[in-house]
Amino acid sequence: MNTTRAVRWLGLGAAVATGCAAAIAASVLLSSGAAGAATGQTIVYALGDGADGSSTSVALANYVKARNPDRFFYLGDVYETGTATEFNTKYEPLYGSMAAKTDPVIGNHEYANRSTGYYQYWRTKRGWTQTKAKHRSYVDAASGWQVIAYSSETSMAEEGTWVAGEVAKHAGTCRIVMAHKGRHVVTDTSSDNSSQEPVWTKIVNKTAINLVGHNHIYGRLAPISGVNVFVSGAGGHGLRSLGSQHHTVAKSKTFVATATRLVLRPGAADYQQVDKNGTVYDSGTIGCVPA
Repeated sequence: MNTTRAVRWLGLGAAVATGCAAAIAASVLLSSGAAGAATGQTIVYALGDGADGSSTSVALANYVKARNPDRFFYLGDVYETGTATEFNTKYEPLYGSMAAKTDPVIGNHEYANRSTGYYQYWRTKRGWTQTKAKHRSYVDAASGWQVIAYSSETSMAEEGTWVAGEVAKHAGTCRIVMAHKGRHVVTDTSSDNSSQEPVWTKIVNKTAINLVGHNHIYGRLAPISGVNVFVSGAGGHGLRSLGSQHHTVAKSKTFVATATRLVLRPGAADYQQVDKNGTVYDSGTIGCVPA
């Protein structure tokens, strides 16, 4: 079992830069029900928009794989259109070796070819039905955190109903909700993704972390209704500038491929944003209310 650093209670939505806990590799135990008295920790790496086969994306992928995380969250987009060939030549060489511990979400780039690309790939790799590849949730038994992955590319009314049902199964706020597109974004737009509102209203004040990609940048927003939004779409493809903002951006990094590292533990999560060399651009701790 991993060692866990003692921390002071931080409360929902508070993000305090404390650096990342020292960690050793851990085994991940997953449960579809309540986690009970969780006493361990789980190390997660998350990123999106990086499966394009470029040297930039490959370098970041190699760094993440070398860290051997307990879980890997891929936040969507296999370029250019997520065909079966592109999954085999652009996603598989980068992240295929971590398939058994990967939680993917479907991106807008692969949605049109989802039947023969995304769904078929994860059916082959994990034996998943289309429904499970589309959305799934579980409780990480080591840390007690609930993980909810949903599709931002389908009916948001239906996804909102499904997400609400999953949230209701697990008390507290130690919860990660992730999709390719988020309700609140880090770009130079003033409209955000209003289509995501049916899901967003189901997670506000009930979720500590919202992980999304789509925008090819790293940005952590100041907490919104108790939710810490991480835009981690800097996997390597088409890295861009921040642009003007209408949100309060707590931290950002532009034009550098990075991944989000999370150490989940009972009542808190330590986070870092790191590049292919392990350089840390953002770090801190987020508190949550355990189940």
